[in-house]
Amino acid sequence: MRIAQLTYSTKPRGGVVHTLALSEALAARGHDVEIWTLGRGGDRAFFRDLDPRVQVRVVPFVSREDESVGDRIERSIAALAAAFDTGADVVHAQDCISANAVLDAGVAPIRTIHHLDAFTTPRLVSCHERAIHAPAARICVSRAVADEVEAAYGYRAAVIPNGVDAGRFARAAGPEGAPARDAWTARLGGYVLALGGIEPRKGTIDLLEAFARLARTDDGTRLRLVGDGPRRTGLAELARELGVVDRVDLVGA
Repeated sequence: MRIAQLTYSTKPRGGVVHTLALSEALAARGHDVEIWTLGRGGDRAFFRDLDPRVQVRVVPFVSREDESVGDRIERSIAALAAAFDTGADVVHAQDCISANAVLDAGVAPIRTIHHLDAFTTPRLVSCHERAIHAPAARICVSRAVADEVEAAYGYRAAVIPNGVDAGRFARAAGPEGAPARDAWTARLGGYVLALGGIEPRKGTIDLLEAFARLARTDDGTRLRLVGDGPRRTGLAELARELGVVDRVDLVGA
């Protein structure tokens, strides 16, 4: 089967990582897979090497410092739509930019909805809404998001949970990972690590509140948050209110 996967960037964002892993898994099963993406900032390839069985189509995209987010999204959609040309049996879009692009190219894709956004400007709202209503089918990576889609839009999306490369974690937890574990422990001590954007849907506030409860009986463990987002300042203020600000490290992106 010929499968075209679309994503909006070559950078290590969640939907991009999902696209690459899914494409490699499908190629390993014998499918003919190609990924279409935008090459922002002169990128000609993704942030990591891919299984050579996966074909990559990078569409050049020149950034402009003086344009708004809305203008950049519209230009992104237009660039990807103009380049997209495939005879694939299945077209799969991971985000509203790539979904709108293939729709403009005359193809109704399968759409994976990782989460719902809350845009306020008319152009972004329109892009978001079309990418939910117009696809041929919808997939969500969790029942929670599928319930949100059904409540907001009336569609019952199929749920296909994210996969985990168990072998990668087994190697890290096994003997070959011991030197790295020891080095990090010597450098950082005991800590809880969280990776991802600082925002409500990531559960960052829940984690901080749980850590504050742990801190009442544990005097050494720290919380290290690797990521950024508009809620970072508010999270620091909450850590201060909970009395754990001196044990929370906001590492940044």
